[in-house]
Amino acid sequence: MTAIGFGMTSSLRSSRRREARKPGVTSQIHLNGYLSSLPRLARERAHPLTRRMTDEPEIAARFARDGYGAGNAWIDLVNSEQFDANGRRTDHLDDPRWLGQLLRHYGLVAERTGAQDLASLRRFLRSVAEALTLGDDLTSEQIAAINRHMASPARQVLSTTGDGYRLDWSTIRTGGPALRASFAASLAAFLATQDTGRLKICANPLCRWVFYDRSKNNTRRWCSDKACGNRDKVRRLRRRRAGAADGCV
Repeated sequence: MTAIGFGMTSSLRSSRRREARKPGVTSQIHLNGYLSSLPRLARERAHPLTRRMTDEPEIAARFARDGYGAGNAWIDLVNSEQFDANGRRTDHLDDPRWLGQLLRHYGLVAERTGAQDLASLRRFLRSVAEALTLGDDLTSEQIAAINRHMASPARQVLSTTGDGYRLDWSTIRTGGPALRASFAASLAAFLATQDTGRLKICANPLCRWVFYDRSKNNTRRWCSDKACGNRDKVRRLRRRRAGAADGCV
């Protein structure tokens, strides 16, 4: 059984600014089967049930240090294909320990991890992220694809937390289909409850890390000021110095 540990929301209105929408295009998500009420992602803090001790503390520490686990499971899946500031690629789905940490962090449990299925879904989620960062509404085909991925039987599960009770959806099936449903539900919850205008892709074309901009003025450009931001600063400094040297000739 795979738990979709994102909580519940009573609002299905997208927080996207209406002026950013294109006329004549609808972005309504038609919920399938078990998602009669759309799950809401945890905020910056992971759900208490997912904050459990892991037998891979080194992987867990690296997972957090690299910027994963901020509350949007679908974004973490997109970024599982990671590029550093110089374009060197790491596919974390090739590492069962990393994938296990991703699933544990979001309270997802499956008999089979379905890494190949997730790699295919990741490509789709990346295309959605790129469309959103361009200010585009999702196409009807993309909406239909999200709903197809979410079409996995599930039941509601009541659990206790440190300060009360929590109601979650848990998929009945296991393996690839259940995991796809969970990550697709994460995307659907993001679309319905968060400001898609704050979704960004790192301005370094060699990196392309997807992130949610929580800065006050929504002006963040880089995945990290110390990595890609600093790389751009050094490049611009060298360009100015080269121009100054040419002017002295």
